[in-house]
Amino acid sequence: MKRLITRYLFPRKENDYQPHLLQRKAMFVLFAVVLGIQSLLLVHVSLVSRSPYFASILESVLIESTNVKRTENSRSALVRSSILEKAAQRKANDMAERGYFSHTTPEGKTPWQWFSEGGYAFLFAGENLAVDFVDSTDVMYAWMQSLSHRKNILNNQFTEVGIGIAQGTYKNRSAIFIVQFFGRPNLSASAKTSFTSSSPFSASTLDVFVSEISPPSPIAINESSVVLGEEAGNIFEDVSNTKTSMLKWLLTRPHILTTYLYFILAMLVSFVLIFKLTFNMKRQHTPLIVNGLAILTVIVLILLLNQYILVSSGAIS
Repeated sequence: MKRLITRYLFPRKENDYQPHLLQRKAMFVLFAVVLGIQSLLLVHVSLVSRSPYFASILESVLIESTNVKRTENSRSALVRSSILEKAAQRKANDMAERGYFSHTTPEGKTPWQWFSEGGYAFLFAGENLAVDFVDSTDVMYAWMQSLSHRKNILNNQFTEVGIGIAQGTYKNRSAIFIVQFFGRPNLSASAKTSFTSSSPFSASTLDVFVSEISPPSPIAINESSVVLGEEAGNIFEDVSNTKTSMLKWLLTRPHILTTYLYFILAMLVSFVLIFKLTFNMKRQHTPLIVNGLAILTVIVLILLLNQYILVSSGAIS
């Protein structure tokens, strides 16, 4: 093993000062590895991200990530509300089916009407939106970089959260719509309809119960009780979460995963290339140096392309 590593990574007399990793045959293998990594990302974007299983995992990971951010900022964790989830899912489905992306529907329906129609009487409420992301890390970082979205995530007035995710079309291309609803229930108002986030009804019974009662009366909303997200740019960051299983990590962070793999590959090639350039200056072997620079150039271009496609094309509101 030691001899093999020396042969491939270090310029030595045994390999005529030509590390095998920079030779033509190894270059074909490295390009194949790059193609394989990129293919995994494309398969995820085109197939995996459209499955209901991915949506359910992404939902739980985003809630965990939200609570990680709250914990890091000395805030109490939010409780997952099935009522808020249903309301958020209806909003996400509506945007996905009709292809709009806004806090307000084309006909003027506000976010708070989704809360009320779902039976969620609130004292405080908030909404974050995202579209055209496939990586949970990119979504969370984009939200945290926006003052209003960050205010929602870290707001001490909120005690519950629910997320809805739907696949639809945005700007003439397939996209994932994400709705994050925050709330603090008005327990006195909820008690009148026997409808709280801790209601004993099962999901199926809950749906029937909602359909049989009249919508709750409009709730007077103070400006201080409502926070909406606003448009903001999208940046890139990793979010560590010890509660997230390896499978969830892999499925909901394809951008981060492929970036790590490319980084490891680039560091390996750079190490061999630098050692080659600094060791035995009289025997440089120009073709090997060109090979190393070529694979590094390809990796950098792919990373920039992925950054543009997976992050810059996304939007939050």
